[in-house]
Amino acid sequence: MKRTIYLALVLCLVVALMAGCGKKKEKTGPTGPVIPQVGTVLWNFETDEEVAKFDNDNTGAELELDTKTVAEGKAALKVTPNGEAEETKIAAVLDQAKVGAWNASKNLVLKLYMDQGMNPAINIVFLGIADVTGGNWSWVDGTFLNIAGAKTGQWNTCVFDLTAKPTMLDLDPKRDYKFYFSFYNEDGEKTPLASSSSFYVDYIYIDGQGSSEDPGEDPGEDPEPALLWGFESENEATEFAEEGGTGAVPTYTTEQAFAGTGALKVTPSGTAEETKIKVRLPVTKNENWKNSSNLVLNLYMAEGMAPAVNKIFVGMADVTNDGWEWVEGTTSSLTEVKLGEWNECKLLLPHKMINIDPTKQYELYFSFFNEVDGAKTPLADAFYIDEISVE
Repeated sequence: MKRTIYLALVLCLVVALMAGCGKKKEKTGPTGPVIPQVGTVLWNFETDEEVAKFDNDNTGAELELDTKTVAEGKAALKVTPNGEAEETKIAAVLDQAKVGAWNASKNLVLKLYMDQGMNPAINIVFLGIADVTGGNWSWVDGTFLNIAGAKTGQWNTCVFDLTAKPTMLDLDPKRDYKFYFSFYNEDGEKTPLASSSSFYVDYIYIDGQGSSEDPGEDPGEDPEPALLWGFESENEATEFAEEGGTGAVPTYTTEQAFAGTGALKVTPSGTAEETKIKVRLPVTKNENWKNSSNLVLNLYMAEGMAPAVNKIFVGMADVTNDGWEWVEGTTSSLTEVKLGEWNECKLLLPHKMINIDPTKQYELYFSFFNEVDGAKTPLADAFYIDEISVE
């Protein structure tokens, strides 16, 4: 009887072990984590037209379509380093329709193939994003991926964890973003990738819901303009002060008005290359600011003003709890300067300037100047500002 029970126990143990051996192993890439399911394909390099969307970000690399070494589909991007650049880069603007899907993702995946025996081999890949809306350039954020375990002569799956960089997943669907991929070898110091070996990039995708045809979130209608300062009282004007030792004098006036009865009059010192003023953004307006894309101000210069304002700079700093930390700034040129009438000046705000914390205190810095061929001429005559808003 005991012998029968013993044999039964042994048989059960064997069956249990066989069942355990039959479990499917999770598929992993060189970075270790489970490879995410395809949500939205960002680039799959199936045509010359798609390859042409990429540039080498001035690293001298040659980019071309290749149909011999392919991870998915029928073609891939072949990248040949120039042999001198410390980093070999590729970059392209993300299709605006895919920004919504990007914001909802957690991982970016790309397929990487290095020629057999490539030396030095790629062991680090960097992914960065910049806001390039309207021809401007403003850095958003970036993340590194160590792929020291990657193999040459075969395809490697590189998985970027985006959750550690929340700013990378907070993009505005109405703006344009350029994605930068940098490939390099670093062992204490960076060693240029040799021009004698090429590598291949294919099938860049993100996880999450959707597909390659997913249009992403509907950006919706543009928000209504939100007035920040209307200069209808002297109290509003007193919020503004001279900045940077430029000697500018901001005062309330009823001499001119774009709307209503008052405006802010700014009198330059006549000696400073730039006429600067500053003001604290009301915390109650932070949400309006955060949901905007442009800063709009109306500028009046009297007939005969010489030199006239032809450039405006707006900067921002975090001054919470009497601290000071620079955020970002942007410069706009007046395409057509009109004297004796009001000029609407619209400045496209870079990503860092709109991606603010609604609970913090920010200060804005305005600089007005005349610049021709790189030379600045001090302003001599007063000018007027009215109705500063965001939209």
